[in-house]
Amino acid sequence: MVLCDGCRLALTKPPHAMQSSFYQCAEATTYGPPIDSQIHLFKYPPSGSMGLNPSPARLLKHLILEAAAAIHGPSPDAILPIPLHRRRLHQRGFNPACVLARALAHGYGIPCLPVALTRLRDTPSQTGLGRLARRKNVRGAFAYRGKRPTPKSVWLVDDVVTTGATTEEAARVLHKVGVEEVTVICVARTPSPRGPTLRAALCAGVPDRQVF
Repeated sequence: MVLCDGCRLALTKPPHAMQSSFYQCAEATTYGPPIDSQIHLFKYPPSGSMGLNPSPARLLKHLILEAAAAIHGPSPDAILPIPLHRRRLHQRGFNPACVLARALAHGYGIPCLPVALTRLRDTPSQTGLGRLARRKNVRGAFAYRGKRPTPKSVWLVDDVVTTGATTEEAARVLHKVGVEEVTVICVARTPSPRGPTLRAALCAGVPDRQVF
């Protein structure tokens, strides 16, 4: 059991699901307490022995699997993480989205293509930017460098989706090279005022899947 009953009840769903012409979005919970602190520990592990704590990663892997469990229909051809620019990857040492994408690939037996989508520009932080500014910030930031033919359907994985500007730009690039269906899967999402598309059922469980 990864979550105790109290922690599970503390997790909430965004009141509205995200809508995009390029993808649907499935998330496990709303971004905010108590999950935000666990996401921060996962993405920015402290130095020393405290950084060896596997609990945040294990929790987020469990939640990303639960988000995917609520998606109906056939499995995708491939799973792609939102990429980091090589400079940030070098600084951090790992890509959090890639860790989650590999957990999904392992649990579902679907190929993970960790370098098929690449980030061309080290875009400034999106923190504090509005929706339009975020879209402008990531415009042209991605390119598809995977093998052809491209997969027809993909799961695009990120840890947190805020306005959706980053995932929308990545999905737009994927559609441009021939991907027909993109489903974004994330651990947490900030509430959006737009209409419903697809949500993950947090309490659906993950039968016959393992968390690695």
